[in-house]
Amino acid sequence: MKRISMTTFNVLLLISAFLPQIPLFAISKSKPMVVISEIPYEWVKSVHASLGVPSKTDQDTTNDYIMVKSQYVLSYNKTLNVCNWVAWELNASWFGDVARWSGNFISDTTLPAGMYRVKHSDYTNSGYDRGHMVMSEERTATVEENKSTFLITNVLPQRPDLNQGVWLRLETYCNDLCRKEDKELYIYAGGVFHTDSVIGNGVAVPDSTWKIVVVLEKGQTLNDVNVNTPVYSVMMPNQQGVRNDAWEKYITSVDQIELSTGYNFLSNVPESIQNVIESRIATSVDLTKNYKKLGYPNPFNDLIYIEKSIIAEVQSVECFNALGQKIELLTEMQSDKIVIITTELERGTYYLKIRNGIEQNTYSFIKD
Repeated sequence: MKRISMTTFNVLLLISAFLPQIPLFAISKSKPMVVISEIPYEWVKSVHASLGVPSKTDQDTTNDYIMVKSQYVLSYNKTLNVCNWVAWELNASWFGDVARWSGNFISDTTLPAGMYRVKHSDYTNSGYDRGHMVMSEERTATVEENKSTFLITNVLPQRPDLNQGVWLRLETYCNDLCRKEDKELYIYAGGVFHTDSVIGNGVAVPDSTWKIVVVLEKGQTLNDVNVNTPVYSVMMPNQQGVRNDAWEKYITSVDQIELSTGYNFLSNVPESIQNVIESRIATSVDLTKNYKKLGYPNPFNDLIYIEKSIIAEVQSVECFNALGQKIELLTEMQSDKIVIITTELERGTYYLKIRNGIEQNTYSFIKD
């Protein structure tokens, strides 16, 4: 999403008169000077938000209390009593052998006076799980890091089928990218609130929960993000009945999440790159046995290409929908690749079974 540029001091003063909650000025304690910033939350210096601190597109910061922790960064909503979003870096170094914290979830005492500090008991017998945004398993290098994930500012009310099912499968997929493929991930997650549903002492219940996952190679940073960078975005309904769903069923775009939440994401990424990766519904053809990718970027709206170097001596290709029903597709066996024509497919998740003389390989893909 493009950032609105404010070019003059007078314009800044005019805006500040109508929107006094916007922190346009940052005063340096060491020198008697005023620093004028056009970038919301420019003061946040954290690896977890290096791709950008999400900010409201309407510039309203009333319910955005930014909390910078060594394990993650979050925005807390004092009206909803939950996080708006949580941002964190994830790579193999964050994983270790520390056991999961065995105590209750923890009220965040770093919230300022006047903000309600949600308790473990606010969730008790509510029908909702205390759903981690930063997963416990993703902070297991030290006891303190793991314990930090149990702060209730890192939690949203999630239905058990969501938290323990499809949401967990996406978390596992991300963890495997780091531990098995040594990827560097930058993740944002939060909720969408369109109803007044609450639990406990006014803890808002999201209608849906979303996640944005930017996938880089080990050691890569903001400067390495380009138009081919994989970005997985999902919006999952906070309801029962989704436990056994594939997480890919809920893939969407960053642009759609921005529209639903009112936040601007990946603001530190150059706009020309944002325009590509935020509008794309990013999927991939996955080899389910060992998580290797056959192609990216996707969606493969009309054609899927599979290199024959990956699958030798192909004898047959079959396609099935999510219900296991066989779908007839046109397939061309070319000298160096298999071309699968998906023009007639409706949107959804599909599976390819490709057989050679030795084995059968199964691949999944999503038609956008």
